[in-house]
Amino acid sequence: MVFARLERYGVALCLHDMHGSASGMLTVGPFVYVPSHGVQKYSGSYSERTLDRWAEWLASRSRAGVLVYAYFNNDTGGHAPRDAVRLRDRIRMHVSS
Repeated sequence: MVFARLERYGVALCLHDMHGSASGMLTVGPFVYVPSHGVQKYSGSYSERTLDRWAEWLASRSRAGVLVYAYFNNDTGGHAPRDAVRLRDRIRMHVSS
């Protein structure tokens, strides 16, 4: 019911990967919005496997015409900017293939 209302009013669901309450990969609303908080709560670098899985899915959404917004934040170790670049590069690879 909540997802249907979001769709009805053109509101996107904010996806996240916080342990214990991760939303998973869902397309709800007019775009995909994914903030990433680290492999542990607000810290850690993502594995190649995790970034590849997200990149493949986000690229598929992009190819389907869905706008995709993804960012990394709140990382106490400074991994967020590097992980963002790694994800961006993987998405580009999947979109162009």
